[in-house]
Parts: sequence; structure tokens; C-alpha cells
Amino acid sequence: MNKQDTAFYSLLNEIAQGKSEIKDPAEVDTLERLISFNYAQALADVSHPQLIYSGAQMTPMGRAFLAECKAAEHPVR
Repeated sequence: MNKQDTAFYSLLNEIAQGKSEIKDPAEVDTLERLISFNYAQALADVSHPQLIYSGAQMTPMGRAFLAECKAAEHPVR
């Protein structure tokens, strides 16, 4: 997995486990890329000095990407 896919997988996995608020600047950047690829959606909260996203959810494409990554980690023999 390349660096971008690893970051996508990591954050999508956290979202799948219930994480819905994204505050960390590196994770915000990753989430924005996930949104641009239609792998996730979230609401931007600009009322803070630092951009925060809430209500993060995976889209069907995001779930497919995550499943594909997990399948690659554990190939069927």
C-alpha cells in the first residue's frame, strides 16, 4: 500500500469504529482528500480557529475501498 492509501485506510478504519469528529490537522487533510475521492462525507465546522469536521461517515465507495484493503491484508488461500 502506498503512503496515501495507508493514510486513507487508517482514517476510514477509525471512522468505521465510530470516530466522527476530525480535529488533527493531518487527519483533516486526509479527510478532505477522502471527501474529494467520494470515500467519506462530513460537515465542516468553521466556528473554531482551526478547521474541524464532525459527523464523518464513509460513503459506499469508502466502504468498498476499506474492504479491498482488508482483503489485500488477508488474502484467501
